Amino acid sequence: MESIKDGTLAGSKEPTTGVILFATQRAGEEIITSLKEGDKVEEDGVVAIIDTMKAAIEVRSPAAGRVHKLLVEPDATVALPGHPILIIRL
Repeated sequence: MESIKDGTLAGSKEPTTGVILFATQRAGEEIITSLKEGDKVEEDGVVAIIDTMKAAIEVRSPAAGRVHKLLVEPDATVALPGHPILIIRL
């Protein structure tokens, strides 16, 4: 996973203003997304769906921007709770 240090993403010289979405609550949740890096995201737009055993939960973007980095494979099942999903560059 990329980290943010001194206002830049690791491996990038560009200043970063962005949001990292952490959405998983439990291990074994499936992350469903059709987004690719560079895709435009609207404020309050659905960026992923977390499929749990009891419900499908929409993850919405808190701001408009572009997908900088996907931190999970599409349709992946996460192994750890609190797993980050993506980074949106504002």
